[in-house]
Amino acid sequence: MPKSARDIPQNNRKIQILRTMAIFAVVMIHSNADGIFAVINRPFLNFAVAMFTFLSGFLTKTKIDNIFGFYKKRIAKVLIPYIIWTIFYSVITGNIINVIKNLFTAKACIPFYYILIYIQLVLLTPFVSKLLHSKYRYLGWFVSPLYIFIVRYVCVFSHIDLGFPFPESLCLAWFTYYYLGMALGNNKIDFRWSIKSTLFLYIGVIIISEIEGLLWYSIMHNFDLATTQIRLTSVATSVVACLLAYLFIKNEKANINVPWLENLLVAIGNSSFGIFFSHIAILIALKRLPMMSVVYHFPLLTIVVFLLSFAFSYTGKRILGKRLSGWLGL
Repeated sequence: MPKSARDIPQNNRKIQILRTMAIFAVVMIHSNADGIFAVINRPFLNFAVAMFTFLSGFLTKTKIDNIFGFYKKRIAKVLIPYIIWTIFYSVITGNIINVIKNLFTAKACIPFYYILIYIQLVLLTPFVSKLLHSKYRYLGWFVSPLYIFIVRYVCVFSHIDLGFPFPESLCLAWFTYYYLGMALGNNKIDFRWSIKSTLFLYIGVIIISEIEGLLWYSIMHNFDLATTQIRLTSVATSVVACLLAYLFIKNEKANINVPWLENLLVAIGNSSFGIFFSHIAILIALKRLPMMSVVYHFPLLTIVVFLLSFAFSYTGKRILGKRLSGWLGL
């Protein structure tokens, strides 16, 4: 049986709370409103995938004694559920004929590109470790901004469509967050700003991101770049969000002093992988039920989908047991 929330050490509890925030943002993105409202609220949500990537890096040691054991443990944990859910989504969307293609392109379900990103970053971990220990460690901070500048801004202005796997399915767009997580988690950089100062910085980069989004939407008529997690100001907001997460983890005084609420958030964080896999299926099911049309609108749709997917994951873990629920990613 999975551990109860109260059995988890404090730092791990905080990590689960951060995962709760990130998965709620993921669900909100996929059940968001359209038009100008989405453009305005997306800068506050675009930390979602970055936070998961950052936390994975934060929990990764630069010294790995058994690299093949490391690969086996981390990749198998996500690959088996990914295969099962890819088959499931290929069936319910009537695309079973392309199931093999979906496995390699993560096209069976909108958020599945994250699995490809995660596997790539796991495979690159030995390289990241060496880079962090080298005199060229500063180069790691330029990977994502340079990649995004080329495949997003340059290609958009040049009217070049790169197609798969660009831009989101290559880990280069997300490398900065993993690199930052490993650097902070292994004490390779020292970040000592106060939470207050970092919050002021976050407000500043959010404002800049809002301005860029509105410019892309109102002048360039590009809704994708107006809302995407893969643009330069989104990198800025997500990096600062990750720094706030780091301060939250490290600050012993930064706690949620309402026991029942903290336990609930930790429980949701423990179920975040199951929510990730199931929430799109629940969205599809709700939109196929005429009597559920009352919840189709944001933000009620987000709340309903989030609660149902959490209930599915939480209950599934307790009914199926550790092994079967692990295969399903619950």
